[in-house]
Amino acid sequence: LLTRGRFVNKLVVVDWYASWCRTCFFLEPRFQKLARSLLDECIFVKVDGLVLEYNDGKAGPGGLKKRVGVSKYPTFQVWKERVLVAEIIGGDFEPRQFEKNLQGLIDMWLERKAEPLRMVGVGATKKAFDGNIDGGGGWNTVGEG
Repeated sequence: LLTRGRFVNKLVVVDWYASWCRTCFFLEPRFQKLARSLLDECIFVKVDGLVLEYNDGKAGPGGLKKRVGVSKYPTFQVWKERVLVAEIIGGDFEPRQFEKNLQGLIDMWLERKAEPLRMVGVGATKKAFDGNIDGGGGWNTVGEG
């Protein structure tokens, strides 16, 4: 669904979480609320990164977390046309602003053409390139170099 799956004509919003993560637990009802309100526009998915880690290569595609760049919990990713276009990582946001931030990313990417988030492979997130498009430090997309 994310990188090799069948193309879907909706945004895919992925919540990568861990059962021990307090922030993940705090944000779960907010993620579910967004999912219920945006059912027509998006597909919402929750992935327990620890279960995937322990089963990686045994029950599914090996190295998925590494391929999509997940290294912290929680990580919320927005995919469009099998392209990672946006993410919110771990402590990079104020938890109380989570719904507003994720809703803003979703609204932005519902209208925009898919552009890759990362400059080169895993790492180098767009947060490092904040301000490139709107100059205001917002969530911007950086194309491949």
